[in-house]
Amino acid sequence: MSKPGGIFISGTDTGVGKTVVTAGLALALRRKGVNAVVMKPVETGCPVKRGRLVPSDAMFHLAMLGINEPLELICPVRLRHPLAPITAAGIEGVTINISQIVAAYENLASRYDLVLVEGAGGLTTPIADGCLFSDLAAEFGLAMFLVAGLRLGVINHTLLSLDHARNRCIDTLGIVFNRLLPGRPDAAARTSPDAIARFTKVPALGTFPHLATLSRNALVRASRPIADKLVEVIK
Repeated sequence: MSKPGGIFISGTDTGVGKTVVTAGLALALRRKGVNAVVMKPVETGCPVKRGRLVPSDAMFHLAMLGINEPLELICPVRLRHPLAPITAAGIEGVTINISQIVAAYENLASRYDLVLVEGAGGLTTPIADGCLFSDLAAEFGLAMFLVAGLRLGVINHTLLSLDHARNRCIDTLGIVFNRLLPGRPDAAARTSPDAIARFTKVPALGTFPHLATLSRNALVRASRPIADKLVEVIK
């Protein structure tokens, strides 16, 4: 597999399972021989432990992948309030330095085959003045894939996200649908993927099942078919 550098992972909204899907894909890719790492450039809602802000998503990635990288590279911006980064930073008196995020990404990209860059919220979530997450993806020069939570509203959110990416000249590699609830899928979960396919040529990479436990093996099993399709897309 040729070295693509990185892929940006966005979601149709907050709470659609980007972190779990991203971790699963990274694990599945690593088991296929791809030296992949996950970066979470900005994380908000970080609790304070022993006087330090602890980014739970970034720590989850480090634990699942079993790698030893400093948080300053994996998650260079950590904020306490569970809000959009621009808002949390304003409350906390923090200036978000985009060049610091870019430098962290470039460091990881120089040492790994693939950096999966997980955004926060959706593409239009603001990081700082004049910078949305879509601007960060464009700054990195990355294509993206979109995690779409299978719930009511996903058709609208998906099509708006794809339209915004296209307007920002960001290539979309595919859509990963995420089953958010256990049990039999409801009408929205069953019908939304086909409805979305009628309005876009962006391929569906697969559906990520709801997982009762988040073990490494469960994540790999759920992610392997999606990882196989992703590798074919980025070859």
